[in-house]
Amino acid sequence: MWFLGEVARGRVTAPGVTTSKELMLAYTNAEWIGNQRPDIDPVKSVIANIKEQQHGYKTGAEITAERTGGDYNENLATINAEWEKIAAANKHMENIKNQNVEGNNE
Repeated sequence: MWFLGEVARGRVTAPGVTTSKELMLAYTNAEWIGNQRPDIDPVKSVIANIKEQQHGYKTGAEITAERTGGDYNENLATINAEWEKIAAANKHMENIKNQNVEGNNE
């Protein structure tokens, strides 16, 4: 593994990497995604990503990392919170609308 070689040569400082399995995993448990590809046609890219996920070629986490470098689970939590706020706002607006209708009927 190149990482341990670089630590042994003193080019990389990684305290505890040779004595702790947990630290070794912390230092080496990363996946290189690389630079994001430019989107010439973003709609086609999104459609391709949807199909790749549907067929099991890629996960949502992989697609998110490639497209934005973001975190899929954080995105889902944020989207869920946003939809909850939208639902609450829609309910509030519906209540106002119903109050106005009831007020006009009196």
